[in-house]
Amino acid sequence: MLPNMPPNAVVRGTNVAAVATQQQHAYQQQQSYEQVQYEQHAQQQQYHYDQQQQQQQQFAHLQAAYDHAAAAAAAAAVAASTNQDQAPSSSFEDHTPPSPPSQSFENAYGAPNLDAFSLGGTVHHDPKPPAKRKGAFRQEHAIKYGLKVIGPTTAPVSKVQCMFCVHYGREVSADDTKRKMNVKGIKYWTPPFRTDHYAMHHDLQHKVMFQHYENSSSQERLHFFEPDTVHRLRHLVPKVASSSSLDNMDKSKDNKPSTKRGKTSQSRVDPTPTKPTLDPFKMMLPPTEIPHDMQTLVDIYVGHHYTPLEEKWKALTTVASLVAQHVRNGFLETHIRRALLAGASKSEVVQVIMQSASFIGLPKTMDAMKVAHDVFLQGAADSQNQNTVFL
Repeated sequence: MLPNMPPNAVVRGTNVAAVATQQQHAYQQQQSYEQVQYEQHAQQQQYHYDQQQQQQQQFAHLQAAYDHAAAAAAAAAVAASTNQDQAPSSSFEDHTPPSPPSQSFENAYGAPNLDAFSLGGTVHHDPKPPAKRKGAFRQEHAIKYGLKVIGPTTAPVSKVQCMFCVHYGREVSADDTKRKMNVKGIKYWTPPFRTDHYAMHHDLQHKVMFQHYENSSSQERLHFFEPDTVHRLRHLVPKVASSSSLDNMDKSKDNKPSTKRGKTSQSRVDPTPTKPTLDPFKMMLPPTEIPHDMQTLVDIYVGHHYTPLEEKWKALTTVASLVAQHVRNGFLETHIRRALLAGASKSEVVQVIMQSASFIGLPKTMDAMKVAHDVFLQGAADSQNQNTVFL
């Protein structure tokens, strides 16, 4: 150390030398690491190159084998043609052997894909396009044949139902072979969906309504199964006969005596008149809508000759309804008094109460008779019964 140099300068110089030494050592380590990485990369490239060379040699061997097989096939063809020439034949041109194939191995089998044999690689096959599902439901058939999808509409349709069965019911055919078919329930279809199945069902079970549906416009078809349209067109559907009546018709047909007779003179036997065929459409009445007011409904059934009930019968009707409703004893007592004042006799009041015994029970009937008995005696009802519920 120099005599005039401060001690802090000596320490600072020592630290700088140490830092420079550390930096040089780190640089050398970085250089050695990069050298190792470069050598590893070079080895990998060499390995890939060797693999490609080996594959090319294999393909070259396959091509040589193919050429050898093609030459053998050509030699066999020439030998066969020579044998044919030795046999008697019309001309030499008729038995000319086919020329051997001259296309290369790559043109016949395609050039090899070397990327598929790289290290760690796998052979990737192109996925086949999904096959179309046969018999799938088509949405345009819903409007064309009057169908409705059952279940979620996003997934493939698995079930549809006939809207004619839902809203109009199944029709009955006059043919004996079709009369015994199923005329109840709703028809459903599951995959595979076929249009001939729809057409067959409509022809057998909805012949009239489906013909009317086909004659309708596209806008009318959209509203064909709405409540107003169903109510307006329901009278067009032939009435469904019950199963018992159909069985009776079959039995009567089987038990019908034979009408065959021997030959008689035409003058002594009258010709049997043929039974007229009844048209079901002419026998049907137009639909009558249910009125919304009471007076119109009464006029329909009594022929505009409605007269209100007498006060006596009104009071007895009120008593019967109160007995059935299990009202309070005091309220029932008031209306029994009104019935007596309106001209009803005691026997009529008792008959009204006893008629309710079959569905209200004996204890409740006895309670109502006790109330009526108090009224008949013209005595005040028990004070304890004024606020009790008539049960």
